[in-house]
Amino acid sequence: MLTIRKMEATFGKLDGDTLELTEGLNVISAPNEWGKSTWCAFLTAMLYGVDTRDRTTKTGLADKEHYAPWSGKPMSGRLEADWNGRRIVLYRSTSGRIPMGVFQAFDAETGLPVSELTAANCGEMLLGVEKSVFLRSNFIRQGDMPVDADDNLRRRLHSLVVSGEDGSGNLADRLRELKNRLRYRKSGLLPQAEEELEEVHTQAKEAAALSARLDALQQELSERRSREEELENHLRALQCQAWAASEERIQSALTQLDECQAAWQQAKRDCDGLAPREEIRQKLDRAWALQETRLPEVPECAPAPEPAPDEGQVENARMAAESLEKRSPVWILPALAALLLAAAGAMAFFRMPEWKYVCGAAIAAAAGYCWLAVSRSRRKREILRRYGGDPRQWLDRAEERIARQKEYAAYLQTYEEKKREAEDARRTWQKELDELTEGVPLGEYLSLQRRAMGAWQREEETLREYNRQSQVADMLQQMRRPAPEPAGPDTRTESEEETRRLLRDLEARQQQLLEQTGLLRGRLSHLPDRQALEQKQMALQKRIWHLEDCHRAVELGLETARETETAMSSRFAPRISRQAGQYLKRLTCGRYSALQLQQDLSLLAAAEGENSLRSPLWRSSGTADQLYLAVRLAVAEALSPETPLVLDDAFTRFDDERLRSALALLEEMPRQVILFTCQERENTLKNQRIPGKNP
Repeated sequence: MLTIRKMEATFGKLDGDTLELTEGLNVISAPNEWGKSTWCAFLTAMLYGVDTRDRTTKTGLADKEHYAPWSGKPMSGRLEADWNGRRIVLYRSTSGRIPMGVFQAFDAETGLPVSELTAANCGEMLLGVEKSVFLRSNFIRQGDMPVDADDNLRRRLHSLVVSGEDGSGNLADRLRELKNRLRYRKSGLLPQAEEELEEVHTQAKEAAALSARLDALQQELSERRSREEELENHLRALQCQAWAASEERIQSALTQLDECQAAWQQAKRDCDGLAPREEIRQKLDRAWALQETRLPEVPECAPAPEPAPDEGQVENARMAAESLEKRSPVWILPALAALLLAAAGAMAFFRMPEWKYVCGAAIAAAAGYCWLAVSRSRRKREILRRYGGDPRQWLDRAEERIARQKEYAAYLQTYEEKKREAEDARRTWQKELDELTEGVPLGEYLSLQRRAMGAWQREEETLREYNRQSQVADMLQQMRRPAPEPAGPDTRTESEEETRRLLRDLEARQQQLLEQTGLLRGRLSHLPDRQALEQKQMALQKRIWHLEDCHRAVELGLETARETETAMSSRFAPRISRQAGQYLKRLTCGRYSALQLQQDLSLLAAAEGENSLRSPLWRSSGTADQLYLAVRLAVAEALSPETPLVLDDAFTRFDDERLRSALALLEEMPRQVILFTCQERENTLKNQRIPGKNP
């Protein structure tokens, strides 16, 4: 028997709120959004916990999000109840990301923990049913009145009818559990044994493959070692050949060294009596410089220009030119003669005796003019004849000749200077050449000096070649190493470089083979040996055969149990129907008494005077709620008669008369009833006492 006494919640909109309850019927009337549905969800969470696997969808919120405290505090709660004659306290709180994940149950008087209650089994231990059964029987909400089919609820009803007990175990369940234990996905005994056998097969195949691979690697390693020995023998043969060739090169180098030494000694003797090399180089440089010197040529003198006139001739020509340009006033004489003639005519007209004198003067003036004109013409012809034309042109030519005479005089001065410089340079060059060659011609002198320099160069080259050949001989002697004799005949034709490359490749491959061999041996060491694997395979195969026999036997038992259960399950519906019919008659004040519950928990009912049963779809919404309430009360009475009954606005569509009957029925039940409602009429009708009427 469970009776809830007190609940304290930090859950959704509830922030440390407290709700106290009593035995029998508890009517809690409050307006909408007061928290009635939140208290119902809180009670379920305290008994069964919060399902963390639930996810929010488009049509509904998950409880862990829907009822997260609005205050931001962790979700927690406390429930105090009477259970089996003692007062217990349940406590749940949030730990980390798991809401209501911390669970405690202890005795209210002694404080000792109630060990039989855990977070997982608390609701089933206190109420005797699973969460899904509780929500479909003892937890009644408006809009959730129909009893839908649930495996747990169906199993409980079947168990109640078949065995007379409301426990959760029966033969079919145990057979199904045994079947699942034998074969269920990958966790059954058969899948595990088959998987283990497959693993053993895999290990055997792997061991065989590893052994074959190891043998192949060892065979390849042996072949490569033989090839390595062959290549090393070929390398030794090549080294012997190289040693013999090096001995020949050493002898050839020593012979060439003797020849170089003899050539050097001869070159030294050829240089005896010659001037030092540097002196010869300097003389050659001077001789080449003298040979390459470009001596200035002695210029030839240009011919003298036409002689220029003297200053007197120029002055006379200038005066003659001026006289030609000068114009004398000879026109006065003709004018005077004309005037005098005019005067003589006038005087003759007036018969003056002086006219003859005036006329003579006019004639004298005309005669003078004629003489002057003839004299001037004769003089001009003389000047033109003397100067061959206009004296002004003669003056221009005279000035040009004077300018050329001046330029020629300057040219003669420059010419004399260049002539002296060229003669001086030639004398200096000849003096330096005579000092250098001592009278020997320059070409012969250069040939002698070149031969002397060639002798010195041959001495230098032979010495350099002798030193180089000496270094080569010393190096070859230092590199002389005795070569080991080959172990056997050599038939290979690779060069030494190719042989060494092949040996490097072989060494690298052998190292890889050794590493792979080590890995394979390590993997083989972790696998059982072949005999143990074969024995294990036989044992597993026998076990699988035995488990398959057991599985076939369990399937046969399940088939028999299903047939039996099908025959017996038809008996639970009449039993629930009888009890639900009695409750329906009370709830409808005697109007409905015929009720039939189908095997799938669907309803059919008939009122007084009706000849056929109809589903709730044919009834009013209030009557349908009363039909479903009757069935839920019958199911709750059958499965958990001593656990609290929770109703959340279940009577909204009841009229007053049927509501009074429902309240009277709930008061008569020997269990705690918690009724949440948003109306006051439940409290009003509960408190009313109508004499003489027993609903």
